[in-house]
Amino acid sequence: MADKHIEKLAQEISVVESELEILRQGLVQADPSLIISLQAQIRQTEEHWRQLQYAYKRARRGDYLLCEDCNQPINPARLEIYPQATRCIRCEQARKNRFKSRRPVMSAPTFASV
Repeated sequence: MADKHIEKLAQEISVVESELEILRQGLVQADPSLIISLQAQIRQTEEHWRQLQYAYKRARRGDYLLCEDCNQPINPARLEIYPQATRCIRCEQARKNRFKSRRPVMSAPTFASV
């Protein structure tokens, strides 16, 4: 099963690398009004590539199928949909909840009456 995921990750990495090349070529030829948007897209694609690389390295080490927080198996269906997953759904949700609780709450500005 792990070999199947390693192969899928390698294919996904190849696709993302091709996307990055196309985006970078587009950046060189882009209309100046599109440069900021293309740069943001490149950053997002590079982050996706880093996540896939990390998952690929974990797969080669043999711990790809295990959650990096609780060390329990990650649901194969989750890995099929999201191959760069490093946490089981339960641990990922707990992580997101911790992150949400640390974010400052922005209140609406108050305006003094004239």
